Amino acid sequence: MSRAMDAVESAFELLARARSARGFHPSGDIFEASARWDDPASPTVRALGGPGSADAVVRVSKGIGTPGGLPDLLGIAIRIRPDHDSIDLLLTTVGRSGWRRNVLSPTTRWNRTAYSTLLPYRASGERVVLALRPDVGAATPASVAALDAALASGPLGFALEERREGAWNVIGRVEIFGRRRTGDISFDPYLVNLPDLAPVGFLAELRERAYIGSRRGRHAEPVGPPAR
Repeated sequence: MSRAMDAVESAFELLARARSARGFHPSGDIFEASARWDDPASPTVRALGGPGSADAVVRVSKGIGTPGGLPDLLGIAIRIRPDHDSIDLLLTTVGRSGWRRNVLSPTTRWNRTAYSTLLPYRASGERVVLALRPDVGAATPASVAALDAALASGPLGFALEERREGAWNVIGRVEIFGRRRTGDISFDPYLVNLPDLAPVGFLAELRERAYIGSRRGRHAEPVGPPAR
């Protein structure tokens, strides 16, 4: 297993070096955002300290990096509470309903389908999967430039959802604003998480090693857990 993990790390390092960018989701924009979580029965909300709200930063990107509005696996990386007790969530487009919500799905619109962590989190001792479901609105083509233009007219809103024992429940809300942030941020849910809210599962190490290789390949600053 160790050799396999080393191979994954090396592969993503080489890919990032060749692209001079992330191995996956190579280009995107970072925006200011807000997050709210308000269901006291949710293990995720309990892990966040109970109902509340906070500032956030979001990176929107195309997974493969197809040009313009061509279909791609769209991504949203969100860092909630970027200044204190932060947690990173990385979500990618999946199908809109039923079993399709368990499968990655390319799309041609930023607000056409749900985004999911896919891999489970341990939240207050329970296993959950988290998702963002966009508000229904004017179709926004799957290019970063089109999203920039749409955000200039108003925020893009999402229901924050949690699945445990098969059912999806709305536990809060995330809104992305049109205020672009300068610089870059290395999001990593394996380093930036909370004691009671962190990714788990047999694929966790594979994904973590991919992030390490990608950062090294593009000479990104190491990600460290924020001071608490």
